[in-house]
Amino acid sequence: MHDEKTTALDTSPEPTATCATTATTATTAPAGTDDGRELRRLPTLAAAIRAHRLHLLVGMALGLVAGLLVAGLTQPTYAATSTVRVGSGLVPVGDFRPDTLWAEDQVALTRTPPVREAIAEEIGDGTTADDVARRLGVVAETNSNYLVFTWTDDDAEEAEERADTAAEVYLERAQAEAVQRWESHDALLADLIAAYDADDPRAAELVEERVLLEETVVDPGKIAGAAAGTARQTSLTPAAHVLAGLLGGLLLGLVSAYLWHLRSPNAPRQLALAGAGAGAHPGAGPDAGPDTARGGGLAGAVRRRRGAARDRVDGEEPAPELLGSDVDVPATELAVLAAVRRDAPDGALATIGLGVTRWLLRREQEDPGAELRLGVYVTPDLDPSAADLVRRGVRAVGADGRLEIDLLDVTLPNWRIDFEACDGVVVVVGTSRWAADALDVARMHLAAVDVTVLGRVEVEGVE
Repeated sequence: MHDEKTTALDTSPEPTATCATTATTATTAPAGTDDGRELRRLPTLAAAIRAHRLHLLVGMALGLVAGLLVAGLTQPTYAATSTVRVGSGLVPVGDFRPDTLWAEDQVALTRTPPVREAIAEEIGDGTTADDVARRLGVVAETNSNYLVFTWTDDDAEEAEERADTAAEVYLERAQAEAVQRWESHDALLADLIAAYDADDPRAAELVEERVLLEETVVDPGKIAGAAAGTARQTSLTPAAHVLAGLLGGLLLGLVSAYLWHLRSPNAPRQLALAGAGAGAHPGAGPDAGPDTARGGGLAGAVRRRRGAARDRVDGEEPAPELLGSDVDVPATELAVLAAVRRDAPDGALATIGLGVTRWLLRREQEDPGAELRLGVYVTPDLDPSAADLVRRGVRAVGADGRLEIDLLDVTLPNWRIDFEACDGVVVVVGTSRWAADALDVARMHLAAVDVTVLGRVEVEGVE
């Protein structure tokens, strides 16, 4: 008998489809991965929010507190602008048309250490050249001869005043530089004229050039637009800080809720069906089998069967066992969804559909619109075609179009991936003399994967 049952395990027909056919053909499990958990479909954000609303509330509360603290501790900042027309420096009288490239040169002048130090000295109040470099910005308007001086400060009036101060100091430095260049050029011409004889033609040319130099003027430029009334707040308002804190807290709560939902344990567990007690499913009737009729549930029934086999007198055929006595079988309770006959009509299989529908409604409420897969694991004591009983039972209650139903096969190398790609599993087991051991095989496999177990369907009339 033992050899016959072992052969039945080894030669059972291979299933024609698996729950994760699409997943396993489209994606190959990486090397070193035993159970393929990375192929498990991720939960939706809506399901995580419904399951962990407290994370959102806590996150928003923390964000609100953080926003209020930042709003109370952060000083507002203001920026004021002063506009300067760039002068040509030394120009002949009546010629005030500087090249636009000259404005770019003047931007570089404002960034030199002497100019920054002069601005800091004029402002006072302990302002340093580094403060000027950090708070003052100077840009040349495109294709124009205007510079825009922008000063950033904690006070609007000071920002306006110091923007004008920086512009004025620049004009003073620009004028001083132009005068210095005029004086240097004039002194050079005087020395050259003195080096030549009065009758030398070159001396006459130098005299004429000096006359032209004396007819030039210094044009440093002027302030075209004062900074008064231009101050504007550049920092966030207190309300913006609070709103940013709330949004940041909401985002933190969403991430926390999703990650918590993602890592929530989903160990093999029996779905609590409405109206079902610790024993057989109410719809199973008196034919639900002896396993749950006495105290101790299914695990107790298995132990009682094995104890009875050991207590038999010599000469009686012992009850067949597939598992050695040293194997630790998980005590996973599998409630009976239905007890049916193999040749039962579709109407008699509606009890199976009712048990699946309870689970289906719950999943659809948790994750609306999700594509659900139900795996059917047929124990080795039955032909794999017994999975059709579940399909027919679901079809009998009109729920077959709302989920995929696929046969699972533990003889495949990637059986773990196939199991965990399913949203739920139904076990189909026979009622033959060795069905208890076959059920132990099922419970051991289910305990090794991360999947929801709805229960078992007992098929009667199979030897």
